[in-house]
Amino acid sequence: MRPEVGSLTWQRNEQPAWGIPTMLRLSDKWAPILGSQPETGMGYQVVSVRLKDGRQFDDVRVVGGVVTKVGGAAEIPFRDDEIQLIECTHGAHAMSAECRAMAMRLASSRADNGLAKVPCRQSFLTIAELRVFLCDLACWIDTGRLTQIGSQKLSSKELHETDGWPDVIECEFQDEQGRRYRLFVDAYHGTGGDWQQVD
Repeated sequence: MRPEVGSLTWQRNEQPAWGIPTMLRLSDKWAPILGSQPETGMGYQVVSVRLKDGRQFDDVRVVGGVVTKVGGAAEIPFRDDEIQLIECTHGAHAMSAECRAMAMRLASSRADNGLAKVPCRQSFLTIAELRVFLCDLACWIDTGRLTQIGSQKLSSKELHETDGWPDVIECEFQDEQGRRYRLFVDAYHGTGGDWQQVD
């Protein structure tokens, strides 16, 4: 029997014939945790789910108490009774450690070799894009190509450690020719940010 349109009561491993993806309704015990956290985007949260057996799934999308997507998986690889912890991360853990290390090595190499030019303007839509840019930025600061000015300052170490970011990053920089730049990142909501030359 086909369920009503909009019904979100699929159980694990159920895949309707007409192609609606598998979903998992979370039990009511998770409502206070999810309800106390801000949305990642309009109507949804990106969370990290740790299971009782130690497995962890990052980049889990929850809409109205329903798990609708787990990374790139075709189905939900866990049941509600297997969950030990749900943490609202807004996608901050989406990159694997290997990808993060690769991005940092690439950015450091480009900046050290002078291949990464300080852009006039750049937007960041994903954590991966932001991480690569912050690696370049840390190298530009370390080599003296950019100097931080203004009231909020972040060390190279803080730029690399996403767990230590303030809710909003709004820093100003100046290059060797006296041009000024502004970095703005909404780290709390994970909605991205931008870098732009201001004069």
